[in-house]
Amino acid sequence: MDIKPLSTHRGFTLLEIMISLVILAVGLLGLAGLQSVSVINNHAALMRSEASLLSYDIMDRMRANRDEARNTNRYLSGFDDSASAYPLCVASCTPATLASHDLNQWKTDVSTQLPGGEAEIARENLASGQLYIVTLRWDETVPDENDPKLRKKSKARLQLRSEI
Repeated sequence: MDIKPLSTHRGFTLLEIMISLVILAVGLLGLAGLQSVSVINNHAALMRSEASLLSYDIMDRMRANRDEARNTNRYLSGFDDSASAYPLCVASCTPATLASHDLNQWKTDVSTQLPGGEAEIARENLASGQLYIVTLRWDETVPDENDPKLRKKSKARLQLRSEI
């Protein structure tokens, strides 16, 4: 039996360990990149969920004050209208002041819950009734078209259309 002396195998195990560490490091870097993309995508999904809930919130408020929503323009609002443009209803509310109160609270919620949040409510008259269009915009981080590894700010948008 031919047994080689230990001196000819010197450093071989160290080389195997170093190669294993390089492979492990590359794998961990890939995992870290995947984790960062996952966090960004989860945050974007959270913002879309918040926008959806806010859209349904104002539609429910309009349904609760249906006559005011259908017969006046008090629930209509543009992107440039701030929450302070609508007074709060303190003690007893008429349907008109309730509409202003609802818009004040809702616009405040949009601006605080969505980063760079803006909202608009428009109405279309149809033969079958009135269609209300709630549009929300907010800042979102998305991959750059030129280099997917880079991120850029963009405006995300959600639109809800419903009859009251």
